[in-house]
This record gives sequence, structure tokens and C-alpha cells, in this order.
Amino acid sequence: MSIRVLIADDSPSARDHLAQLIGNSPDMQVVAFATNGFQTVHMTKGIQPDVILMDALIAHMDAIEAIREIMDVNPVPIVVICAASNHWDCDIASEVVKAGALTVSRKPNQSDDAANHAIMKDLVNTVRAMSGVHVIRHPKSPGTHVAENGKPLTSVNSNAKPKPEIVSIVASTGGPQTIGELVKRLPSSFNLPIVIVQHITPDFVPPLVNWLSSVSRLPVQVAGSGKYPDAGTIYFAPANTHLRLGSNHHFELSNTPANVPHIPSGDIFLQSVAKNYGSRAVGIVLTGMGNDGAQGLRAMYDAGAITVAQNSESCVVFGMPHEAILLGAANHTLNPAGISKLLLEYAN
Repeated sequence: MSIRVLIADDSPSARDHLAQLIGNSPDMQVVAFATNGFQTVHMTKGIQPDVILMDALIAHMDAIEAIREIMDVNPVPIVVICAASNHWDCDIASEVVKAGALTVSRKPNQSDDAANHAIMKDLVNTVRAMSGVHVIRHPKSPGTHVAENGKPLTSVNSNAKPKPEIVSIVASTGGPQTIGELVKRLPSSFNLPIVIVQHITPDFVPPLVNWLSSVSRLPVQVAGSGKYPDAGTIYFAPANTHLRLGSNHHFELSNTPANVPHIPSGDIFLQSVAKNYGSRAVGIVLTGMGNDGAQGLRAMYDAGAITVAQNSESCVVFGMPHEAILLGAANHTLNPAGISKLLLEYAN
């Protein structure tokens, strides 16, 4: 059965180009076009597409409000596209993901160069992958978060392990909003460095850092080669390079290995934490497709670290945490509120 795609873009030429791109894929078909946010919302209700491909700058009701409406009333996987040349366009990347879109991809143009062909191929693969994601409802007025299965969160025995010196996180699809939920609960006095590997289009790392800075009481920045993680600071891995923590706990950036599914790699990052921090670390695998981070979290578990997998109920995609759980890598399975509480108890 073909993947049914609703294209939402107010540019006729862009709609034609995207339709041709999707139509050239034998497993996909374009079932409708929307020219503004209102149409997108109403068509989604009636057509029930498998995935929505939406331009970030769609007219009238903007993309963020349209996504909020769709994810509140009739959740559907949404892939947002934006032109990297437009700075404001890229700046809303984190906002649309926070609203409920699964991911943000580069918008292809109509040029015939190799770089644009790569963008087109990546977009088709992204739409294909996201169409199979079981999305969850994002209420416009979020309720109180509870622990797994609705049970109250129980206190952890923070004396059972040595006080951690670092928090290491790996996330993919759905990661930005989950990370936002997690860190906004941490006070400015939180005294551990937090280092994050997030799978995301390279152009959107700076906007993600800027957005998280607006919701976090802690400073947020991109990790720099040779620098040391400071207490109470959040770091993101740079794009297109692996991030490791070295033997003297400084950041190391490397382009090798190149033959891995993700660069930066969550497994490589967490394995370096396991090797150089041992039991004095917290490892967390959040929502995402695939299995990146599972082997790394198992290495941390074997080293005696505190290890956490996000629970299925709160995940946009349960793939990565599920793989970590199957490996027996997680001491705890929690939602973002539970993870924040655990971090506060161990830090204090």
C-alpha cells in the first residue's frame, strides 16, 4: 500500500516540485495539496494522510499553529521543510518540533547539482521513515506529567551509587521537545554538566541551542574541541562530527569512523563516557528511531553508571529506548518528569 502524503505549501512551483519528488517514489502518492495552514488542518481531518509534508512558512495560520491544531485533534506524522538560506525560517525549527512535528528537513530547490540531489534523497527517505511512526496526541494545554503507567514517581536511593559527575543524553526523533520538557524542570543551581547528542539536520543545531536557551535556566552551547564541560551547563554535539569525552574529561571531536549510521554517534559518545567516567555518570537514551545509543548505554550500565531509558508512553518513537531496554541497559525507565526528578536527587 502506498504512503499517502499531504503536501502543504503556498508556493505553486514548490508544490509541483515536491509532488514530482514524492510521485517518483513508487511507494508514495500525493493525495492532496494545501495552500495554507487552515486548509492543512481541515484536509487532515477529512483525508487522513499517512504523513504531512509542510513548509515552515506556510501562509495564513502559520505552521506552528497548524501543527498544534493537528496534533491536538487528529495526530498525524508531520515533516516540516525549510530553506536553510532563510535565517528566520531555520529559527522556527525547534518551535515546530516542540509543537509536535516529528522532524525538520532541508527544503530542496529545483537545481540539478549534487548537493540538492542529496537533499531530495534525504527528504524522500525522511517522509518514508516518518510515515510509519505512531504519533501521540499533543494537547494544546498539556496536563501534568506522571510516571510510567500513571504510577507516582518513587524516590531513588541516591546513596547506592557514587555522585555522578556528568549527564550524557542521546536523542533522535522527538528529542528536542523531550529535552525541553526535561531541562525546564532543572533549577539554575543544578550542578552537573549535561552533554547531548541529538540527531538533527546540521543547519538546525544553532536554532536548537537558541530555543533551548529560552526554556532552560541553564546556559546552553555547542561543545568545542579541547574544552571541558562546566558544571551547570548544557552542551550539544556539533553537526557532522563525532563527540567523545577523553581520558582527562575534555571534549574530543573526530570524523572517524565514517561508516556508521549517525554522525555524531550516540553509541560512540556514551562508550567514551563509560570508559572515562565509569560509575560516576548518568546515561540517558530518549525517543528516536533505530538503535543508536543502546550499545553505548549498555557499556555505561556495565561500568556501573546510572542508566535511563525513556518510557514508551512518553516517547514520540520508542525505537532507541526500546533497544536499550532489550539489551538490559537501563536501571530506570521514566518519562521526562521522572528523569528530571532522578537527576535532581542524584545531583543533590
